[in-house]
Amino acid sequence: MANSVIQVKRSTTNAAPTGLANGELAYTANGEVLFLGSPNGNGLSIAIGGRRFPGVLTANHALVANATSGIDKIIVANLVPNQVYANGAFGDAGQVLTSGAGGNVYWTTPTTADINSVTAGNGLTGGGTSGDVTVSVLANNGIIANSTGVFVNANTTGGLVANSTALSVKLGTGISFDGSGNLAIGQAVATTSNVTFNDITASGNLVVNGTLVTLDVETLQVEDPLIALARLNTAADTVDIGLYGTYNDGSTRYSGIFRDASNSDIWTIFANTTVQPTTTVDTGGTGYALGGLLAGSLTLGTALAVGSGGTGRNSLTNNYVLVGNTAGPVQMIGSTTEGHVLQVTSSGTVAFGALDGGTF
Repeated sequence: MANSVIQVKRSTTNAAPTGLANGELAYTANGEVLFLGSPNGNGLSIAIGGRRFPGVLTANHALVANATSGIDKIIVANLVPNQVYANGAFGDAGQVLTSGAGGNVYWTTPTTADINSVTAGNGLTGGGTSGDVTVSVLANNGIIANSTGVFVNANTTGGLVANSTALSVKLGTGISFDGSGNLAIGQAVATTSNVTFNDITASGNLVVNGTLVTLDVETLQVEDPLIALARLNTAADTVDIGLYGTYNDGSTRYSGIFRDASNSDIWTIFANTTVQPTTTVDTGGTGYALGGLLAGSLTLGTALAVGSGGTGRNSLTNNYVLVGNTAGPVQMIGSTTEGHVLQVTSSGTVAFGALDGGTF
């Protein structure tokens, strides 16, 4: 033969050739695949050999490794593998498949989980470091924990009522809820509130730090035989000490008995004043007068001091006598004139004077 080279139909693409005659050969240079024209004359080509590059796997195609000895992607349906071979091994019991930094797959033993232990906190009990761990409510006084839940141990005799809807406070006499759900006793009881009660019994001391105590009672009963007055009158003798009451004879007036701080240890009975006493009794107030004392008997530790005009502050003068007086309970009268005798004047008063036989 003059020509010893046999050439086949060829292409520089990797696409499958079309229009091949029966048994005609074709070759794709880029795909490096040899094709044979279909013998039934339909013009289709059949790949019969050569190098293959990865592509989309279609029906009746085979898997071919690429230049790096790998398969880029496999999509399978209903795969049921009996064993998995990865990175040169089937793996041991408990191992898992893990991807490496370079994308390779290999068998590895799982590391310890993030939770190393479970510790029960306040109000809880239980815990552990491995296996099934249980943490339970630590039931204490008033708390019940069982398989159905955590409950308050309501004590109906102790003030709590529990039912399917709520845990409630058991209200006693005089206790209620206001419109805002607060406990109330019918009045404000803050330290600045004005509070009204009926009978009150205080087992301890009662200290009132106000400026006025009003006792609107019919009878005042005091067990203490001695009542202490002017408790703070210790630094200086600046206040009067005593008792007074109120009456009305057409005007409001005050009468009482007091120790006059401005007159040493003299106790004075007063009446008729229209000026209400404060820390002192105003002896110069409108209507102020000395009050009287009616007694079955009177015992004195010293001689009775009597003064003229009923002042009661001067000693009885020698040779004077005491007589009744409109200006006071008694008055001291006397005379140093010889021959004077005690007599009744024409006005009905008692006085010393000379006897007069009269004229005719």
